[in-house]
Amino acid sequence: MALLTLTIILAQFAPLSGDDPSQRFCMGACSEGQGFSHLAPADLTTRPTPHDSVAVASTKNVRPNLKNLRVDIVLNETVLGHIRKFTQGRGRYTFAGWYARMGRYEVMMRSILEGHGLPPEIIYICMIESGFSPDAVSRAGAVGPWQFMPDAGRVYGLRHDDWVDERRDPVKATHAAAKLLKDLHRRFGTWPLAFAAYNAGPGAIIGPIRRNGTNDFWRLVELGAIPRGAAWYASRAMAAMVVGHNIELYEFDKVRKSATIDPVRVDVPGGIDLAAIAKKIGMKHRQLSDLNPELRRGFTPTYPGGYALNVPRSKVKRLMDKVVELEKRKTRVYQPYTVRFGERLSDIAYRFQITRSTLVALNNISTQEPSAGLEIMVPRRAPRADRMPKLSVLQDPKLKFNYPSRQLAYFPVRRHLSLVEIAAFFDVSTGMLAMWNGLDPNLPVQRGMVLRLYLKKGFDRSRALLVNPSSLTKVEAGSPGAQATLRFLRSSRSKNRTIKLHTIKRGDNLRKIARKYKVDRDAIRAVNGGKKRIRMVVGKTIRIPVSDASRPRGKAAKRRPKVEIRGKRYTVKKGDTLSKIARKFGVKLKALRKKNRIDKRGRIRVGQDLVMP
Repeated sequence: MALLTLTIILAQFAPLSGDDPSQRFCMGACSEGQGFSHLAPADLTTRPTPHDSVAVASTKNVRPNLKNLRVDIVLNETVLGHIRKFTQGRGRYTFAGWYARMGRYEVMMRSILEGHGLPPEIIYICMIESGFSPDAVSRAGAVGPWQFMPDAGRVYGLRHDDWVDERRDPVKATHAAAKLLKDLHRRFGTWPLAFAAYNAGPGAIIGPIRRNGTNDFWRLVELGAIPRGAAWYASRAMAAMVVGHNIELYEFDKVRKSATIDPVRVDVPGGIDLAAIAKKIGMKHRQLSDLNPELRRGFTPTYPGGYALNVPRSKVKRLMDKVVELEKRKTRVYQPYTVRFGERLSDIAYRFQITRSTLVALNNISTQEPSAGLEIMVPRRAPRADRMPKLSVLQDPKLKFNYPSRQLAYFPVRRHLSLVEIAAFFDVSTGMLAMWNGLDPNLPVQRGMVLRLYLKKGFDRSRALLVNPSSLTKVEAGSPGAQATLRFLRSSRSKNRTIKLHTIKRGDNLRKIARKYKVDRDAIRAVNGGKKRIRMVVGKTIRIPVSDASRPRGKAAKRRPKVEIRGKRYTVKKGDTLSKIARKFGVKLKALRKKNRIDKRGRIRVGQDLVMP
């Protein structure tokens, strides 16, 4: 996974030219060395059998051949340990899956790497990063086969906007990764250090070199100077290179590689639906999408001059014959949208899954909030359900009203609006609006509040921004629970969360429910009235603030990493040590000790509960 790292380069160590991008940005598998266990192995034409899992037994004592490898690799116990993991047991099947998928991109990637003057075995960095999957997404948000973060990708020429994400483009991402690795090698002088810097960032490697007066990678590892994750990552990458260089020795030569893809770029007009193009040239939509993984919207971007689309060589002539016809039948990429009362640009951007800045540029409007009734253009796609990016709190005054001729609605105050403006738009009196919500009509309405309204039956609800009652958290006005809920909503933990309803079953408790949905127990309490204790009544429905963040696509989604939540408890088992537990949960040993008040001489016992930092 690509790690964006800002570094300050001091002149006394390996000074480079001021325009070297690696001084500002770096990528890597991840600072804690988690790799990309979220990826599923590729489908194998020849799958490893039970015999294959022990097939290397006869060769495990044979020294692998390192001849013709341009990366300086030392076959010490660390590297050999990773080799054993790749060639035995479950790890053998995983490596075989990666090796099979490598066939799609091997010719192209090796050609690009050699064109940049890099050793061809650098291709195995891509294997460790993503298993050659364009759909790979790290828990930090790094994307693509070489795992770039957005800013790092832009520095090395990868475009990332609402139309495309070139971090997913195998060709362009390989060029970018080659440039970065070349910069890092020129800077540190050895490939092992360059790999570690690719993972943890240059700053994490410069300090240890200065403090210890050596740039010998293995010496720095021995001293414990290099971050453990970076050392793990670099040695794992070198082990993959050794195995890849000795395919027959480790008996992976029977694994049939995926067919090489050799697409041709053809210029097509912008704003064309990929499904329409696929139908015109006689291929499946999914196949065409797989050849263009960088396209985010299912349309060709409306850039000036059109867009260069990847198509199979066999379809080039047919597509060129259909370009004029496709231009005439261009699909509308945008659709008109009428701004609702109380709605902000950020609300509209959230509904249609674009950025606020893109919405402003698309409509050539000022950054001020638009007035109700204004017609703007938005992407032609189904909007998200009417959910708010933030949870909404209704301070219930405990008064009940009976209006047979009116309809109940809830209006979230997201902008600076007066009670008079709100009452006028909804055609109610200011006094009634204040009474329904227990407000002083002379005081201003605070942003973040949700107002209860009883609208006339003929009122057009689509003209205003209204909240779905299921997303409301009702609290008693002025109560301690209300204060706790409001504190949660103002915190960063409430961002990008939506409500999911959970029906309590026999045996449920708050800890079990929080673990199931990967949320904090305090967050569940906050959206259920802020009370410290939630009664667990079988059949009762409670609200869960689940994450609404983007998730991995395709095969990457099948085995994405589990997200460990802060505050999760772990019961010590026989054979556990603090260091083992820290590695299991991806936390620092020092932080684990501090969280549980265990000094360096302190011991843990079986059955003891530990809290994760």
